[in-house]
Formats: sequence, structure tokens, C-alpha cells
Amino acid sequence: AGHRPINNLVDITNYILHEYGQPLHTFDADTLEGQKIVVRRARKGETVEALDQKTYELSEGMLVIADAQKPVALAGVMGGLATGTTQKTTRVVIECATFDSVSIRRTARAVNLYSDSQLLFEKGLSTQALEPALLQAIKLIKEVAGGTVVSRIFDECAQSYKPIVLPF
Repeated sequence: AGHRPINNLVDITNYILHEYGQPLHTFDADTLEGQKIVVRRARKGETVEALDQKTYELSEGMLVIADAQKPVALAGVMGGLATGTTQKTTRVVIECATFDSVSIRRTARAVNLYSDSQLLFEKGLSTQALEPALLQAIKLIKEVAGGTVVSRIFDECAQSYKPIVLPF
């Protein structure tokens, strides 16, 4: 599928990307300060070293995934190197989300960073595709990587889903 194999967790998320059209990201839980992730806006002077091993200076307002201390990913664009999964990873946090397409497009253009995930987020993704994609990823991680589920799924929504109704 044109992806460089990195490890079985990344292979699974790439597979889900192709199977469901839903980007996922796995964080090495042991590298997250405060054992949490937060979706928030970047603050003045913050930076993040992405998986491409380049450091990006963030503008206020860019959407980031952060731990208790700092940004660990450019939301919807690319994960951070320091919290990415490796062969030594034993605990993961799976991020499965939809983000505002305009926000993702602005961030990608501002930092000149593009990815398969960013391209999909820019087009807009269904909030209804999250659960099946996440459940399939969990199933594959259990089967392929010997994973065990140790937490419930946390579902944080900025707004509730309202289906579009078309009269005919």
C-alpha cells in the first residue's frame, strides 16, 4: 500500500487507514507525561518534533494533541517522535478522531507538513466511522500484537452528531 513498515502497531493503523479511510495514531503510553492526552490549541512558543524527525514551531491556535506538559502531536497531521511506538513499546493509547477540516488544512500549510491522514481530515470524515475503525484496530492489536484491553473507550465530542436529512 506504499507505507514503510515500522512496527506491527503502525502497520495496523495504516491498514485501518486503508480499510476504513479512518486515520488512527498510537502513542507509547509510557512516554506520555501525566499519563493522559488532551486535545487543545497550541500556545505561543511551543514546538513539536514530529515522526519525520523535524521540529515544528507552532502558532497559537493550531490544534495539537498534548500530554500533561507539552504537545506530542500535530492533531490530524502527524504524531510526535517522542511518543511514537517502537519495538520497546508495551502500552499504547489509541487516538481515533475527526477534526475540523479547515483547522487541519491551515496547520498543514503553515508548517508545510503533509501526510495521508492530513489529506483525509482535510476532506472531512464521518464521525460515525470512528467506532468501527477503532474496534477493528483493537481486535487486530489483540490478534497480531498480543494486546490486552485495560481501559474503557473514552469518547469526547465537541458536539453531538446530527444526521443530515434530505427531503425528497
